Amino acid sequence: MCNHARVTGRCECGAIEWTAPMTDASAACDCHICAETSPEWASCETNDFDIVTVSAPVVGHQAGPFSPRHYHCGSCNSPVWTWTADTKRRREGLAGMSDYENPILNWNVRLATDEEGAPVRRASTETIAA
Repeated sequence: MCNHARVTGRCECGAIEWTAPMTDASAACDCHICAETSPEWASCETNDFDIVTVSAPVVGHQAGPFSPRHYHCGSCNSPVWTWTADTKRRREGLAGMSDYENPILNWNVRLATDEEGAPVRRASTETIAA
């Protein structure tokens, strides 16, 4: 669930910066890509995610056709965001669009600060099986 407060996220070297709505929940992923970098993901609507600065390449990769598309900073390798397929469409048998026509955007909580500059912390983190 999103509220009106926003967070600012930056990769480790500061080359990529974004803002997103503060959320009440986050999730860890156990895929092999996330296992290497240990991000903690929070989700928001794609229109609520704003890219502020990009002064280094944003590099994307995907392990398989149904796995999230991971994006990281090409300079410091920080995992910054993912696009996750809308698997609800497949579960409910909805056809006519690919899973990525209505993606879920996830941003890395571990790189975010609140409006006062304090690190964003979650009370609990759910683990999502890849």
